[in-house]
Amino acid sequence: MVDQALYRVPGTSDQGLSGFVRAGGVPNDRNLINFYADGGLLYKGLVPGRPDDKIGVAGETMIEMMYQAQLQSGGPCSLNCSTSSFPAGAFSITDGSLRANAWVIGLRSVLKF
Repeated sequence: MVDQALYRVPGTSDQGLSGFVRAGGVPNDRNLINFYADGGLLYKGLVPGRPDDKIGVAGETMIEMMYQAQLQSGGPCSLNCSTSSFPAGAFSITDGSLRANAWVIGLRSVLKF
């Protein structure tokens, strides 16, 4: 995995654009999927007055967009929206056709107390 800052907002220590790429491989005789690669971009502090919020996009065969808002004292809350071209992987429906594209919307939060 490579994770790199691409642009830093002047006068800040952690706001700006970063990118990542990652890849992995495993033996064919032990795993259904033997190679994986993906990448994405993340921007922290894009919305004025919200320096800890993050927005990003990532993809492999799935494209995912996310927005993470930093709540006052409770921790982050993330909204994810994804679309997948092959929601069943390489598997087909019983008639031999591949499954249609799928959309997934999720909300995740972390509460600290």
